[in-house]
Amino acid sequence: MREATPLQRLFLMINPVFLAMALGLGARAAAGQSVAAAAAADSVSTEYVVYFISSSFCIANQLPEFRRAVAELAPAARREAARSSRTVSLVGVSIDVRADTGAAYLQRLGTWDEIVAGRNWMNSAVSRYVWQNAFGPPTIPQVIVVRHVVTRTPRSIRVGEEEKVFAATGHEAIEQWVARGAPIP
Repeated sequence: MREATPLQRLFLMINPVFLAMALGLGARAAAGQSVAAAAAADSVSTEYVVYFISSSFCIANQLPEFRRAVAELAPAARREAARSSRTVSLVGVSIDVRADTGAAYLQRLGTWDEIVAGRNWMNSAVSRYVWQNAFGPPTIPQVIVVRHVVTRTPRSIRVGEEEKVFAATGHEAIEQWVARGAPIP
């Protein structure tokens, strides 16, 4: 490990917890591991990503039970992740042609960690999860849950290969999954 700069040494003297948190190492430092040891160690975690794929013109949007299920999707997935001590990200994907239309549609539905919108069936998320990896069929609405390992080092973040762990296609399957509490296998 390289030598700390004078400024880093000053921060360490002033408040080691502040520096640890600034470096993204707060949890390990707060757990009793030294800042230097936390900085030198790799962090490996498994992340789950829930992709909700739909559009403003999806016919299921007219169904009140579907709208309720989608409104509850993110909170339910977050509760499930907290219950099982997992990291989850929620990505809203709209196949609307215009990005602004798709983003507005997704924002009306709920809170997402990320939004991918525009370009119809060729947007980056649909290209990757429907066409390239065939994780889901070319239909809306659908939910695809993937898992990957994330390795963080002091100088990089590496994301491993994705594995599909769950899929729900069609409004009824999504409604049922959310009604069960959005379990993540």
